Amino acid sequence: MSDVSVRRIKKVMHVAGCQKLRTCSCPFEYEEGWLYDIRFTWPSGTPFREKKRVPLSGLTEKKALAWATERRNVILAGGENKLAQQKEEPAGEPAPTLREFGPRYINDYCKANRNKPRTIEEKENILEYHLYPRFGAHRLDEIRLAEIQRLKGDLEDLSTSRVNNVLNVLSTLLAFAVDVEVLKTAPVTIQLLKVAPAEVEFYETDVYEKIVASARELDPRSYLMVLLGGEAGLRRGEIVALEQNDVDFTRGFIHVRRSESKGHVTAPKSGRSRKVDMTARLAAALREHRHLRSKRVLWRDAEYKWDRPHLEAGVTDRTLQNWMERVQRRAGVEVTGNLHILRHTFCSRLAMAGVPTKTIKELAGHASITTTERYMHLAPGSTSDAIRRLEAASGFGRILADAPAASETAGASRL
Repeated sequence: MSDVSVRRIKKVMHVAGCQKLRTCSCPFEYEEGWLYDIRFTWPSGTPFREKKRVPLSGLTEKKALAWATERRNVILAGGENKLAQQKEEPAGEPAPTLREFGPRYINDYCKANRNKPRTIEEKENILEYHLYPRFGAHRLDEIRLAEIQRLKGDLEDLSTSRVNNVLNVLSTLLAFAVDVEVLKTAPVTIQLLKVAPAEVEFYETDVYEKIVASARELDPRSYLMVLLGGEAGLRRGEIVALEQNDVDFTRGFIHVRRSESKGHVTAPKSGRSRKVDMTARLAAALREHRHLRSKRVLWRDAEYKWDRPHLEAGVTDRTLQNWMERVQRRAGVEVTGNLHILRHTFCSRLAMAGVPTKTIKELAGHASITTTERYMHLAPGSTSDAIRRLEAASGFGRILADAPAASETAGASRL
């Protein structure tokens, strides 16, 4: 016979160094969660009880109870003898410090799971500039909520998404330490900051056409860059890595199958290739731009290297940013060098044209439909048509139409 129960708890945390005296005035931190209580009797007649905190956050009572029930099943499956052996085992090696474990996290987790080079670089920077200075000397099992809360406060000048990136690195690092059995359980549950849905910036049709015209006046490569972003929805790395044999003029599409960042060629962000039909002017620009300089569609001007004179090099992220700045400056719009706004423009214009969500997802290469749905509020009739349908269903619109005007009603009352 067994009994499993859970109850909500609110744990009070003192800041580090507090002596917890009655005169304590440190800023308390509160950590909410669930406490589970497992009780049963082994077949041998030995009673068993385990009462601990559920090591997951944001759970409902039902899900917390389901977790505790699964924990009970794991204990029962292990058996009484195995549990006794585990208790008799001597304590293992102390947990490594964050600075000691950081390189293993980068190599065995980030690189092993094939994170993008840009993502790996960002995580390395987060470790170096945000986490090592504060937690580098801490052993992984010594990291506490109060210190994480102070970290959030110290990063108040950063954007919410940037702070969450920092917290995510710490959270995944601790979870990986549990997976590779460096830790038995994560020492703390990290809560991310709430992020309001960001509005997608894009160019209205007249502004986009001005961008296209300015790019054409400047340079054929800048013109092609704008069309690849604004009329095929390619990401910056996909434009960099696009090769001439990826363009199929016979069937009229571009095969997007690779991306490049900082010299590293990988699969597109979604992890799979896609085919995008070309607009007439994009196809014409690609035909006019065919060359023998390199297998890539775009290239930089010739450079002189001591060992390779007059080298025709492929474009880089920085190259495209410079070209975009020139185009924006000539078009008289805000100069940001942000190429991704062209991709947002591509998706937004498709939504405004009434293209189905699933089709936009496939053309843009989104991994999740949730990403595509950010653009669907621009679809024609997305809200007004819904109200018209409500009126038609309820007859409310007909009632309003048949009702006498306010002036007529007032005149009748005077009579």
